[in-house]
Amino acid sequence: MAHELPDGFIDKYHEELKIRGGEQKTRKLGGMATQGGKFTGDDVHFPRVGSAETTKSTRLQELLQNQLPLDWIKTAAEPEFVNFTIWDPDKNKLTFDMASTFAEASARAIGRAQDRQVIDALNLAAGSGVTNTRAENEAVVTIGDYATVANLESICQAFVLLGEQEMFVGEQVSVIQPFRHFTQLSLDPYMAKTDMKTQQVWNQADWRTYERLPGNATTPIAGAGWVGGGATGVDIYVVAHSALAEAMNDDVTQLNERLGSRVGDMIGAWFQSASCVTEAKGLIRIKSKIDFTLLRRATPTLAT
Repeated sequence: MAHELPDGFIDKYHEELKIRGGEQKTRKLGGMATQGGKFTGDDVHFPRVGSAETTKSTRLQELLQNQLPLDWIKTAAEPEFVNFTIWDPDKNKLTFDMASTFAEASARAIGRAQDRQVIDALNLAAGSGVTNTRAENEAVVTIGDYATVANLESICQAFVLLGEQEMFVGEQVSVIQPFRHFTQLSLDPYMAKTDMKTQQVWNQADWRTYERLPGNATTPIAGAGWVGGGATGVDIYVVAHSALAEAMNDDVTQLNERLGSRVGDMIGAWFQSASCVTEAKGLIRIKSKIDFTLLRRATPTLAT
């Protein structure tokens, strides 16, 4: 019996992982962060550039020696593994179709891992603020509470706050919320009004649903209908894309090794990636109650 998988299987698996699986399977939270960071061992350093200022003359500039502020935010890169075990006494019967299936499953697992890191980065920044290399901490603005359901007004208020912090004009902004809250806003009669559909900032936002958003309990809320850990609320995030960064090591490293004395082989992939909020002003956290009424009911107004 051969002690390694056929070379053709490994080559095909690696090709499918990078080409077919990586291109056809998309992430829920993909494309909402700036890319790039400097890997130094197990740490990733994300650059943060401050605002640039003008001077009245070149002579004044020479005297002041204006410098564009720059610092680096360090975060730990998390190692992730995607492992598959094959037991096959007849190695020559392994097919390329199996390699394609494994590669697609790997691509989906990698996407889920990167999405979890984004949520972890947003949750950490919302709870602890954003600290730069000069040990200066900036808090993230939080609105709402876990006893009140977030609605369209809450989302609009978040956009207003981003605008006041000069983080909205010309920006791409995403709203990350649980599926149930997305359903609520979709069924809200206010959202169906004509003026809500035309050229309004909340209608131009990138609405995304993510079922495992952190709440006010020790365990995340899983799914749209189940609450874990006794949570009564959930955090919704409104984030400017330039305020969120993520990086991944240069290539996915393939695994191919014998599992000791077992009749089996382990194949898979290993990679490192990290996500980080680089600008506290670009993130608004909205606290919201879990339960809600799907449709608003009109409140009668009596003339006096």
